[in-house]
Amino acid sequence: GVYTFTHNGTGNLPFQDQLIVKYKARDDDSAESNVGTIIIQVVEVNDRPEPPEITGPAAGSLFRGDGTDVSNGIVPLVWKAGADEETDASDLVYEVSVTYDGENWEALTDSRPGAQIYNFRCPADRSSSKMQFMVRTRDGDSEPLRSEWAYSPLYILDNDVPEAEVEAVSKGLE
Repeated sequence: GVYTFTHNGTGNLPFQDQLIVKYKARDDDSAESNVGTIIIQVVEVNDRPEPPEITGPAAGSLFRGDGTDVSNGIVPLVWKAGADEETDASDLVYEVSVTYDGENWEALTDSRPGAQIYNFRCPADRSSSKMQFMVRTRDGDSEPLRSEWAYSPLYILDNDVPEAEVEAVSKGLE
């Protein structure tokens, strides 16, 4: 006969590190062979983690490097945790990068294990632009695997002083 086993991906396998299959063959005249043995060694696989889901701040939020925005120049980048079958969520690390032109990405410091927020201080010395972040999950394996990148919406970095404020300051100096 034929034996087929397909694991559905949930729960534990019905055997530990190896599966031992013993069998006999029978010919058309019903003569049986000696017992044969097949040993299948089961090796765990380190699966790639799932990416996080960026949840905040809202698309188009305005930030200023001088801290005169509602968040004092801090972008509180928040995400829902990625997932990994082999690593507890509290041990997952997130790699964060930022771009101001959509092409050149700057790697930032990795998050603390398990963290789901990265507080990014906006640069005061950068001209106004759009900015975007990307975040990916890294597992805790000795040879870590990384998820696909998750991209934030676009945010506005506005380091230009509005025209009305420049005029008010100029009049005060006269």
